[in-house]
Amino acid sequence: MLDLTREFKREENRIRLQSILQTILIIVFVANAFLTYYILWLRGNIIKMEIESIDAQLNVLLPIETRIRSKTTELNMLIAKRREIESKISAPRANLDVIRDISLYAPSDFWLTNASISSTGINFDGYGISIKGIKNFIQLLLENIPNTSLSRTNIQKVKLDGIDCYNFHIEILRGAQ
Repeated sequence: MLDLTREFKREENRIRLQSILQTILIIVFVANAFLTYYILWLRGNIIKMEIESIDAQLNVLLPIETRIRSKTTELNMLIAKRREIESKISAPRANLDVIRDISLYAPSDFWLTNASISSTGINFDGYGISIKGIKNFIQLLLENIPNTSLSRTNIQKVKLDGIDCYNFHIEILRGAQ
């Protein structure tokens, strides 16, 4: 026969066990929720601290970047000034090279009465005994002075102290290709 008291007690124990397990499960879920929230809160604070640290580093680096940019601009200006000075220094050197070439290629029966050297041209006035000597002189200058071209020549036959010679005017352009 059926013992109701015992069945009732057994059912009561089973329900109590279920109730305890359900309570434990609810406590685990709530604890898990609090733990998850706490972990996310910690991560959020860590990220905020990292952002603040990066902002502080950025605040230190931005003035340095500004100084670097200003120093770079200053350096570029100095480089431009240096190039300008070097070009001014090299211009007289180039003129000295032209004077050297004139003295090297001028024939012995040739004399200059005027020589004008500028950055844009070279002008000569003088006398020579032979047209061939004048022509060779012009060709040698044009071949040995870079970026030059003959602009104008004027040669006239004249007598000096009873000797036939040639008065010349030569214009050579500089910087021509």
